[in-house]
Amino acid sequence: MGLHGWYTGLEALLERVARQIDGRIPAGDRSHRELLSQSMVDVAGSRPAVLPRSLEPGLLALLAFRHFFRHAYGVKLDPARLRLELERLLLLEPVVSRELDEFAAFLQETADALVNL
Repeated sequence: MGLHGWYTGLEALLERVARQIDGRIPAGDRSHRELLSQSMVDVAGSRPAVLPRSLEPGLLALLAFRHFFRHAYGVKLDPARLRLELERLLLLEPVVSRELDEFAAFLQETADALVNL
């Protein structure tokens, strides 16, 4: 399902940033929520926030849907709920893409500056 895959891909990207730049990945029962939260703060001297805090409610809702989808074996999916989550994704995706493009530009500027030292 596309909703599940989109959030999973976003989370994989956030995990890579956490591992490579922050040097730590949250663990435990709340690790998925903590990873999202970690990506929404500036890390002084290291990186700006990957995503703005304003996206947190919508992304947490998609995370909750992904969790439900992964664990709802044999449960008939509610078409109204699917439509709601799809609409949420369609609103969030362009904003998330723009923010990730800005973060990628930050990474490129940082890499260019290091090469030119």
